[in-house]
Amino acid sequence: MKGISKLSYLEIEASDLPAWQAFAERLGFQVIQTNPTELQLCMDDQSYRIIISQGPLDDLKTIGWAFPNVDVLSAYVSELAQKGITAVIASTELKEQRQVDELYIVSDLNGLQHEFAAGLKKSNGTFISTQLQSRFLTDEGLGHVLISTQDKATSVDFYQCLGLSITDTIAQEIAPGIVIDATFMHVNERHHSFAFAPMPPEAKRLHHLMIEVASIDDVGLAFDRCTSAQDPIVMSLGKHPNDEMFSFYVQSPSGLAVEVGYGGKLIDYKNWQIESFSKLSSWGHKQHRA
Repeated sequence: MKGISKLSYLEIEASDLPAWQAFAERLGFQVIQTNPTELQLCMDDQSYRIIISQGPLDDLKTIGWAFPNVDVLSAYVSELAQKGITAVIASTELKEQRQVDELYIVSDLNGLQHEFAAGLKKSNGTFISTQLQSRFLTDEGLGHVLISTQDKATSVDFYQCLGLSITDTIAQEIAPGIVIDATFMHVNERHHSFAFAPMPPEAKRLHHLMIEVASIDDVGLAFDRCTSAQDPIVMSLGKHPNDEMFSFYVQSPSGLAVEVGYGGKLIDYKNWQIESFSKLSSWGHKQHRA
């Protein structure tokens, strides 16, 4: 199934935009306030990568997937219909807001809106980060997300119907009788652009999003800035066994975690064999104590 090329953008609804602006700038984003109720977080020459919209949810609302062109997107939507998944064409107003040529919408079983976009616009200006020594790695998309779900088997079936492929799984008992069972999925050479794990019903939709930088120093410098600002560190510096990412996790003003990483594994996705792991981290990633 020819379709999604990369994870393109996210929309997060947040109750505190000023706090998000300061937090995002510490992580290296260029922040543009388009109106009093919205921030656009930029990482490269795309117009935006993350939209922070004013509201009480404090959670992920939308996942935006990019397609090479309108023809590929149209064929993809037709294939979804054959699988019993209806993609609704977006309004002209939403297309203009998203700055795309074409846009379709599908709601998933976990309450998330997936937007399938073609013809995303480039920024009129030059991306400038006041913090990064290197750059964000976005050739394969903005990074990845890990969401909460209630039913693993149903989720696997649905996301495979969308064209995502399983990279690997990790199942680890973190306490007696409590097992984290995460599934990681790819759409291109990035080890995973999307992941999910069963979590309690009260959990937020988004467990974390990951942004990747081109220098290990930028991870350390971001860690220092976040600790100096007293941002809660969810997990200290460490490394994952599956994607080999060196990273730390910091809590955003909405209570969602952001993983800042370096050295993520690229895969031969056309010939990939699914793997399984028994631990979430090779080392580190401990709960941080300031």
